[in-house]
Amino acid sequence: MNPTTMMSAGAISPANLSTLLDRRRIGWCCAILLALQLGLFLFIVAGTHGWIVPLTRPTTTDFVSFYAAGVLANDGTPALAYDHAVHLAAEERVTEPGIEYQFFNYPPVFILLCAVLARLPYLVAFVLFEVTTLAFYLIVACRILGERSFTALVALCAFPIVFWNIGLGQNAFLTAGLFGAATLLIDRRPVPAGLLFGALCYKPQFGVLVPFALAAAGQWRAFAAAGASVAALVLVSLALFGTGTWQAFFTTLGGSQATYESGRILFAGMANTFGAARLLSAGAPLACALQVAAHRG
Repeated sequence: MNPTTMMSAGAISPANLSTLLDRRRIGWCCAILLALQLGLFLFIVAGTHGWIVPLTRPTTTDFVSFYAAGVLANDGTPALAYDHAVHLAAEERVTEPGIEYQFFNYPPVFILLCAVLARLPYLVAFVLFEVTTLAFYLIVACRILGERSFTALVALCAFPIVFWNIGLGQNAFLTAGLFGAATLLIDRRPVPAGLLFGALCYKPQFGVLVPFALAAAGQWRAFAAAGASVAALVLVSLALFGTGTWQAFFTTLGGSQATYESGRILFAGMANTFGAARLLSAGAPLACALQVAAHRG
């Protein structure tokens, strides 16, 4: 029975699915998906720049938050990245007045990177950050897949969150690349793997997951290297930005839950269960419970 006959007969099963979805078909499906997403992405870019219909207010991306924090750090006032009024004013200087405020809730270790990016013109920094981190993610993902074919690259780029991340100017490519590279190295080179895990400390939520996972696996060299990496980054940020910046971060962190629950950060921009639940009008307690359940699942 050929694949066409099996499909018409409704006989698709795990046993013959590999026959239907061969490399060529997967490549074509991903290429079509990639083309559709690219077209939609360009349409959204045109829309957010007022090239389709007039805009009632200027728009921006999450990246302006990173860049503005870097600008404030380069001006000698890194702690003001956590002062919403001053940070908004810095964002507006970078773009234009009237934009929607983009919060900065990252620890001062992330300002180290932001300060470097803010040495460049805004658009140059945006493109450089997204392109280099995307390349990093793709290299690591291809190593995980064990192939470097054009089909693999198309499939990876066709994943919808890729364009979402570029459109928002977020740092998910960097996070995925660091996490993936660390997992690739963990068995053969635990110390470099631990250093990469430690570099993820700009995402504090991983501090709850990674150390316990390394300890449970008996990866004590990686555990120690991760701790050393975190300590080094924290000490560098303290030396450059002072203790006041960390105090400002912890103050902001204390009120972050209320900020996320309020909708001041758009629920549509949260690629998680909590954001989806809140978009569907679920209350904050239920949305939090669903988020916890999704992680446990």
